[in-house]
Amino acid sequence: MSEKDTGEAASAPMIAAIGLCTPLGETLEATLDAYKDGKQGISRASGWVGSDGNAPRLAGAQPPEAEREYSMRLLFMFERAMVDCYAQAPWLTRTDMRFELHLCLPAWMQNDPGYKRFARWLSERPIAHVSSITPSYGEGAAAITALDKVAARIEAGEIQAAFVAGLDSYIEPLLLDRVDALGFMLKDGNPYGFVPGEACGVALVAASHLIPTPAARILGFGTGKETGLAGVPMVDGIVNAEPAGGTQTGIKGQGLAKAMKDVSNSFTDIGKPARIMSDLNGQRWRAEQYAFAVARTGQLLGSAPHDPECPSLALGDLGAATGVTLLALTLGEGPKRETEPDAPSSKYPALVVGSNLDGNSAAIAITSV
Repeated sequence: MSEKDTGEAASAPMIAAIGLCTPLGETLEATLDAYKDGKQGISRASGWVGSDGNAPRLAGAQPPEAEREYSMRLLFMFERAMVDCYAQAPWLTRTDMRFELHLCLPAWMQNDPGYKRFARWLSERPIAHVSSITPSYGEGAAAITALDKVAARIEAGEIQAAFVAGLDSYIEPLLLDRVDALGFMLKDGNPYGFVPGEACGVALVAASHLIPTPAARILGFGTGKETGLAGVPMVDGIVNAEPAGGTQTGIKGQGLAKAMKDVSNSFTDIGKPARIMSDLNGQRWRAEQYAFAVARTGQLLGSAPHDPECPSLALGDLGAATGVTLLALTLGEGPKRETEPDAPSSKYPALVVGSNLDGNSAAIAITSV
């Protein structure tokens, strides 16, 4: 049966479960344990050589040489994240309910033959409890935006639940060469680059009456559109905000500021957020946007925005998988930090932010149940 067949009343949307496959582990539990312990999913890729003559730093969910077919790398992560999501929701596996799957993929795949090949292989594998797949394209903010839309439909009583997944990988020879040649990759002489990574996160969002034991309660969302970016080039779906010579592009981050300001209203009754997960990854434009947003929101979000967690330090840049992965990391403890060595590192309420150069930046606030 589908979610529309039950006729039950709408109720508040909750995070029912999240499945993960990341450079820190092939499950949510493994990733949370490794993240808490301060482990690194980043290493030098032996057998690969970058433009500077050194092995590039990569963050793979499996070794680069383990699977060189790009679509199969995506399927490897997707299948493991889905299985892990089901493991967090045993109530679902005992039913025949089927829900929509909103799959966020890297922007460059939208018009690429690689997506058609991946979609064909995906269609050949029956996916339990999934009634349909709707793809979208973007970076970390895309998944948060998709979660916002799904939550609104649950509140309106249109659906009872839906899966939202983020899936991305930079680990493909031609793509890595392109990222390296364009100066996006972190290496000696380029402090504004990122470490290419890969991951898949699958979140099940459901009405509260459907879930015996929710993972987290959604407090609210915020979105804001970035503007004034005409002429900023995009290559392979990655915005080139670091032109030759390091010339500043004048990016302000109004969209992220609006998203963080809007979501601040969600904390009115429970105090300020105690934990902020950011998608800062080394790229200068993200730091500029985040700094502008923090300055613009002032004390609306308390002091937490001044000391955000940056999971890319352990996971690399995860592209379209960033939003769901950061959300999942709030379900466990964070690594001990020098600024608060004696404080408990598992904190709620929490805020996850996703920046964007060409489209909506977004934020989601959650707390424990």
